[in-house]
Amino acid sequence: LGGANQISGILTPPYVHSVSYGNDEAQQTSAKYMYTCNTAFLKAGVRGMSILFASGDQGVCGREGCGMMKVRFKPDFPAASPYITAVGGTNFLGSSIGEETTWSGSGGGFSDTFGIPGYQQQAVDAYKSSPDAKLPPQA
Repeated sequence: LGGANQISGILTPPYVHSVSYGNDEAQQTSAKYMYTCNTAFLKAGVRGMSILFASGDQGVCGREGCGMMKVRFKPDFPAASPYITAVGGTNFLGSSIGEETTWSGSGGGFSDTFGIPGYQQQAVDAYKSSPDAKLPPQA
């Protein structure tokens, strides 16, 4: 929150900000805190800034883990904010610099706090209905 407020206060700010930080939504101080952060991200966006956050380092299960009997994905915040862009990691295919692949430890997914923005709804519905999505059973 402090960083978003700080960049919004710069008279001529850089237009792209990349942050390698995040934590499970459930581990945030409160939903009010996350909504306050969203307001700061929104203000930065209105000024033409793009804020990129890491999608998470513990995979879809987050820091809390998925549990033994029931798989429950844990979204990361601020990556789950509808006002920023979440970016996942990559890894090299071999042991040296070269061809890359997606990093299996990246997080991602849908927020438990924020609804799907209207401008994304059609794409999300298409993804969820695709047999290629390989989604776990819905609880």
